[in-house]
Amino acid sequence: MTASGDTKLLASFSPDATRFAFQANASQKNFIDIYPLDPERNYTVNSSSVNRIDFEATDLNLSDVVFQSWCLANSGQDVSTKTKRRRGTGGDDEEQEISSTESFLINVFQQGKIVVFSPNGQDIINIIQNKRELLGIDTTGTSLWILDDDKTVKHFTCTSTKPLKTFHLVDGKEDTILDFGLLNFSNVLLIAVTVEDVVYIIDPTKRRPSTVAKLEVPGCMSCKVLDDEHVVVAGANSISVIKFKEQSIIHTWESGAKKIDVVDGNIVALEEHGNISVFNTQNPGELLTVRVENNGIIDFSGIGDGNLVVAWLNVNEPKFEIITSDQLKSGQNIVLQQAPQPLLTNHAPDTNAPEQAAESEKPTLKKASKSEQDDTSQALIHALASNLDVKVVTQLLTSNTWSEDRIKEFVHMHVIPARSNELFVIVSQLLASDVWTESSAIRWWFKWLLRLRASHLDALQPRGSKEIKALRANLKASSDSLPILLSMQGALEMLRAQAKLRQELSQVALEDPDDAGDGSEVTYANGEADDFVDALDYKE
Repeated sequence: MTASGDTKLLASFSPDATRFAFQANASQKNFIDIYPLDPERNYTVNSSSVNRIDFEATDLNLSDVVFQSWCLANSGQDVSTKTKRRRGTGGDDEEQEISSTESFLINVFQQGKIVVFSPNGQDIINIIQNKRELLGIDTTGTSLWILDDDKTVKHFTCTSTKPLKTFHLVDGKEDTILDFGLLNFSNVLLIAVTVEDVVYIIDPTKRRPSTVAKLEVPGCMSCKVLDDEHVVVAGANSISVIKFKEQSIIHTWESGAKKIDVVDGNIVALEEHGNISVFNTQNPGELLTVRVENNGIIDFSGIGDGNLVVAWLNVNEPKFEIITSDQLKSGQNIVLQQAPQPLLTNHAPDTNAPEQAAESEKPTLKKASKSEQDDTSQALIHALASNLDVKVVTQLLTSNTWSEDRIKEFVHMHVIPARSNELFVIVSQLLASDVWTESSAIRWWFKWLLRLRASHLDALQPRGSKEIKALRANLKASSDSLPILLSMQGALEMLRAQAKLRQELSQVALEDPDDAGDGSEVTYANGEADDFVDALDYKE
């Protein structure tokens, strides 16, 4: 796996899925939460049991983390517990017992630093300082393999500071590395180095490591083991099963993935927009999807017996759910329901019945379905990834399928810095052309681009841009006219109240004829009589 430049969201399961490391915004917060997960409690989390790694206490900066992974504390052949020296927060060496089933959390920082934390994250077990920046890292068991920008591969254990093996890449050394990963076959450990349109499979066990296969796959991004003869290669737009020794493609699905894994023979792919697709070579025509209603999955892990555990965000906290092997075999698409959140308010509800009645008379817009929202999001992702067609992007931005939460998530997950400026210019122009627009979508886009991508917007620099200046001018004109509109609204409300009072008085007169003669002599609170006389026509 290559080091990731996107540190906005860190989320990863431990190898046995008994812990989950998470931080939603690494650029603004300097800690990671570790959630202990208990299969016996159906992976529900008690907030009091969450462990927090405070990076400030260890003089580390979470925003410098470029990759996160886990490795086993002890190998499977070890006894159930083992004593291990570790570095406490005070710098002294202490002893602790570690279960063979537990895992260490690994954080890779800029400038080649690798920090290994204890299972609960409270102690630093090991620090590996590489002289060069790291391009990729992967783990298996207690082993840790790295690739640095000198195209050097090194093998460590999670508790060692000196490499057990070192060698230089031959194939791919002149190319840009897209992914670096381990292929753990039943009888041998191989390394997959992915460059543009090619995956090199290398045998590191020999005295002189050599390339055993060269797989040419357009758009390839990562590689995983399917079985002893086949690998799965995923790209932005396709997932292929390849018989790697013969270098022949067995089957290809037209679906991209940012993460793939193999769970009990099923190929599980996490897509960019947060849905999971499950493929199987035995039934290549069948496709099963797993999604969360009004949300996206952030990570998944196999948990044995062909079961799957998935994680997604419920407001700001991760939530977990098991997908059983029977559900995966059923072929039926799975939709996970997100728990409804209570409506919080700081004021009493409005009890003005006439105003509520007037609001109820407003036409209600048909709520967009989840599939319509997903289609719009996916269409906008494609539009931003290709040549930016302003007309197409404008239609997608103003679609009535957007909600504010969905726009916030889209800006956070899919609007890369390179596209932030172009998107902000389009939104600014739309807002400047119609400041009083009834559509909330454009205002939401403007709001969340400012909040989440402000540092990348040229329009906010001192010199600004013509779009932002035009928007400021239109907003100023609108703000100048607002007091006049409010005074007109107040006058209209007063006239409406007078008309209502007259209607009530006429009803009283009909019910009580004896008092009908007094109705015409009523003087209203503002001093007006029932008869209207224009001031210009008034003569004494």
